[in-house]
Order: sequence, then structure tokens, then C-alpha cells
Amino acid sequence: MNQLVLLSLVVAMLSATQILLMKRASKEFSEQTMVSLFALVYFVLMIGYMGVHRGIIMSEIESIAIPVILLVGGAAVISFISNLVYYYLLANHPAPIVTALISTVPIFLVLFSFLFLRETMTLKHIAGIVAVVGGVILIS
Repeated sequence: MNQLVLLSLVVAMLSATQILLMKRASKEFSEQTMVSLFALVYFVLMIGYMGVHRGIIMSEIESIAIPVILLVGGAAVISFISNLVYYYLLANHPAPIVTALISTVPIFLVLFSFLFLRETMTLKHIAGIVAVVGGVILIS
């Protein structure tokens, strides 16, 4: 098994574990508290990560251009809004259904990559989109 597949499966397993932990926490706390606690712990972990990699970060931060800052800032805002909605859904609906519906991300990613990044869309991509949509319909 190649490294891409193995690491992707590890990420999927970790993501599933995170979803189950957050679903369990939703029985004890509101989604507002869950998001806040998650963000606080994530912030502490990121500070540690930045400390470990401060040499790389400091050497590159001097050359960051305004358009890159705007792109990263926009991505952060979108991620924040996405997480707020996700935790609301997770707290109020079954985790497998929410996760299945959110698994439509690859559909948007392929389409947006084609439209905005001028990446190629092959027949395999289209078949994958059809498979994802079919799976979501079957599971929901």
C-alpha cells in the first residue's frame, strides 16, 4: 500500500474518531460550548506546533504577500463558518447522516478546482462524483 493511501486512511480514521468524540460531547454541552472548547484546545496545540516549526515559519513570514494573507484569511473565515454549522448539525442530527451529507465535499472540490484553478476534470472524477452522490442518497 503506498504512502498516500495509508496516510489518507489514517486521516479518515482520525476524522471519524474526532466526529464521535464531538458527538459524545454534544450530549453534555451546547454546540456553542463545544466549538469554543474545541477552538481553545486547537489554539493551544497550534501554538505548540508553531513553536516546534518557528524557524521555517519565521523565514517564510517575511515574504508573505497581501494576496496570500487575504486567501488564507478568507479560508479561515470559511472554515470557521463551516465548523459552526457542522457542530450545530452534529449536535442535532445523527453523526453518520451528517457525515455522509458532508462527504459531498469532493463534488464541490472537483468542480471548484476545474472552474477556479483550471485543473483537469477526467471521466474518473465525474464517475467519482456520481458515486458520492449515489452513496449519499443511499445512506440518507
